[in-house]
Amino acid sequence: MKGLDLAKGYYEEVVRPMLEKDFPQLVPVIAAGLVGEGSECFGYDDDLSRDHDFGPDICLWLTEEAFGQAGPALAQAYAALPDSFRGYMRKPAGPEAAHRRGVMSANSFYRRALGGIEEPLTTLDWFKIPQGALATATNGEVWMDPAGLFTARRELLMYQYPDDVRRKKCASRLAQMAQSGQYNYPRALRRQDMGSAYLALAEFVNHALAALFLLNDRYMPFYKWRFRAARDLPRLHKVYQALSTIVRQGPSRAEGSDTLLMVEAICQDIGQAVADRYELAQRDTFLIPLAEDLAASVSDPALKKLPLLFDIE
Repeated sequence: MKGLDLAKGYYEEVVRPMLEKDFPQLVPVIAAGLVGEGSECFGYDDDLSRDHDFGPDICLWLTEEAFGQAGPALAQAYAALPDSFRGYMRKPAGPEAAHRRGVMSANSFYRRALGGIEEPLTTLDWFKIPQGALATATNGEVWMDPAGLFTARRELLMYQYPDDVRRKKCASRLAQMAQSGQYNYPRALRRQDMGSAYLALAEFVNHALAALFLLNDRYMPFYKWRFRAARDLPRLHKVYQALSTIVRQGPSRAEGSDTLLMVEAICQDIGQAVADRYELAQRDTFLIPLAEDLAASVSDPALKKLPLLFDIE
């Protein structure tokens, strides 16, 4: 039983009948679903992940006005619903998970998910929101939203980076791939500094994954689920496969190792994909010139003046 299926069944059989019977005035302005933090919201839950939020539990999102009028009463009614459903128990929320499920305003959900920004209005607003936060705010499922207010904001966020933001973020990731994988990793190998080599390779893998998500027009989730999510990306699957191989092998002591060759191949594949997408020329196998050209194509003044390597993950 997947968490989304369990939550949807609980909504259909337990929560919705309660809403229609006891809170009919809220039905036109309430949204119900399961979105946010937790592996079950991404559909990645398994037997090992059920020690956290897994259980018959959903989100009920209200407008600010409806939350002010009936939020406490609805929260009390929701808390009184059966804790057991289809053999699974609803777990009491700990301090960190207290606001993940149950009754909340739509504004508070987005404000919490996006790090204080209810809705990005400028390119700088978009840039400031980490990819992981956007992935969290747009995952899961919404089963009820007659007014469409929650869904409208959700659809605004879904894969909708402004072009300048995507260019700036992609330029930064290219530059950091070059710095960590093409420059610092081989230098650490030549020094036989395996600690630095390990860290440089880990940085490279992370930045390459970020570029891979950007090129697939998807938001990169929390690090725990990045490889699992990357497996399903439709474009540049061979980059995902190469990164998976690098992770299995780890850093090699040999400067001319397969790992170093794979780093260069990944840089070339991602660099070519960027050059093709943005109609740029790859002037060098080293990614910095391409990153500089991409950054120079950004037109927004606030983003244009940011350092090349700067991004918010």
